[in-house]
Formats: sequence, structure tokens, C-alpha cells
Amino acid sequence: MVASHGRRRIALLLALLVVVGTAPAQPPRDIPGGNRPIEELTPEEAKARIGYLTATWKQAIERKIAGNRQLRDLTNRNRYYFIHARTMARTQDYSNCAFNFVVESMDQEVHKGNVHFVFQPGNDAKVAEVNVGPGSHNLIADLGPVDFNRDVDPRSIDVTREDGWRLATTITEGHVYLIRVFDDSGNRFFVMMKVFHMPENGEYLAFVFRLLPGGVTRKPYLG
Repeated sequence: MVASHGRRRIALLLALLVVVGTAPAQPPRDIPGGNRPIEELTPEEAKARIGYLTATWKQAIERKIAGNRQLRDLTNRNRYYFIHARTMARTQDYSNCAFNFVVESMDQEVHKGNVHFVFQPGNDAKVAEVNVGPGSHNLIADLGPVDFNRDVDPRSIDVTREDGWRLATTITEGHVYLIRVFDDSGNRFFVMMKVFHMPENGEYLAFVFRLLPGGVTRKPYLG
């Protein structure tokens, strides 16, 4: 009697495994707009696609951080941000492809187009432009894979060198960049920015930043 009960139980378990094993997997949610290029999408479709991709990108960043102790330490001490490439935008504004260090936001609704750098790849180069607005006199220097936590003297940047002050520079994952923010609004400060993640296709980049001591910041007019 006991043996018969045991055999029936095993048979039920095997049947359940067969059902589970042959059940079709749930298909992933389709990307908004399908395979059409971004320039063929309506503004609504483009916004939906960016929202879908943003969630996907954030998952990839979080996985990378979770698997790397140094990145966990870095992002525990410094909030991380990520912006997408200008080529991903469908609208005339910056969408989420540019950043303002004073209001600490890439959101167009927050910075209102008053930004300090924009991620604008072109010709297979992944480029950050820093002199992007009227009245801006910003510059950027690629410091290489240096210690993000160690202050750099801006006076040590040699303008005659290839890696000296530039209006734009190619972005490399793992590098630290020094950005000079000088503008007609009265901003006078320097930023250390580390790009810790950027996929091969250059669709977006993730970074942390900190302001060097001694600068002057002015919140932009956001009216």
C-alpha cells in the first residue's frame, strides 16, 4: 500500500516535470517601433523606445556593478548616472544625452537644455562635447585610467599635448576626465568624471563625477 502510494507520487512528479519542461518560455517584450531606425519613429514611439532601452541599460549597469567590487565601492561613494548617445534622440532637444553638473541631472525637463557636456558619437568615435551652449567656455582633458579619488591640479594640463585641454574628446571606458566649466552665468569650477561603463555600440555611457574644491557654481535659469 505504501509502495503503491509512493509510485503514484513519483509518477505525478514526473508528469509535472514534463509539463514544466515543455511549457513555452514567455517571449520578451518587443522593442517599441520594432526594427525601424530612430529617425522613422514618431516622437511618441521614440520616447517609448528610449524608456524601454533605459530600463535595459540600467539592468546591464547594475549587473556590472554587482560583479565588480571596485565598482561597488565606487558607486557606493558616488552616485552614478548614465546618458544615451545624441544619435538616439528623436527630438530637437537634448533628451537624456546631455548633463548639467550643477543640477546633477540628464533630464531635459530638469536642465532645460542648459548642459555642460553632451555624448555625441559620430564616425565610429564616441565623443563627449563640452562647449555646447551659448556663453560656454568649457574644456575637457582625458587623464587616462588614473585614480578618480585623487585631485588633479588643472594647471598641470598641458594645452600643447594631444591629451591636453580640448573642446571635445573621445570617450574610453575606464578613463577619468577633467572638465573645466566656465560660462557667462558665473560658473567657475572643475569636475572629475570617470566613465566606468560604455558598450561597444556606444548607445550610452555610465559615469560618476565629483567637483574639485574651490570652485564657484551658479544654478542655471530654468524658467
